[in-house]
Amino acid sequence: MTCVSRCITPLTWADYQTRLCQPTCSATPVPTYSENFYFTCVTSLNCPTTPSITFGDNSTRSCVSNCSLGKFGDPTSRNCVTQCPNVSTTLTSTYYSDISTGVYVCVVICPIKPALFGLNATNTCVDTCPVPLYGDQTGNRTCLAVCPLIGATVWFAQNTSRICVTVCIAGTWGYTASRECV
Repeated sequence: MTCVSRCITPLTWADYQTRLCQPTCSATPVPTYSENFYFTCVTSLNCPTTPSITFGDNSTRSCVSNCSLGKFGDPTSRNCVTQCPNVSTTLTSTYYSDISTGVYVCVVICPIKPALFGLNATNTCVDTCPVPLYGDQTGNRTCLAVCPLIGATVWFAQNTSRICVTVCIAGTWGYTASRECV
């Protein structure tokens, strides 16, 4: 066996845990993932971030920009996860799985277009909040039980669309006490 400064065999990566050029990076004692710039095995936090962020995918043992089916890229751990985390590193935010762009990622705020809202029960972005919740369009983009009151602006729960609105649809009126369209 000959020692080399880098792996020269196609489709092998330098695994620093085994000190071998491997076709698949090690899962133990520390999970590592193949990256295709230096052809080395790295931890998920060392997966490349340019030209776009990549995540460690346990299914492929590779750094990927798009996680395997049913998994989401978690920007905090930089791993592909089955459910986005409840709390961010600052202990202030829940992450929601977002599939709207075709790249399955965890986001702090669900997108405006398409209009999606964070559902805390499942940590997912949904297009319609389930009863008894309403989509908050004020910036938080989450599903709420009671629509917000921001300064002098009252947001009302619109039952037909399951979103919070400032003007109720024709035939209904905003009832300030309950913040509902009635």
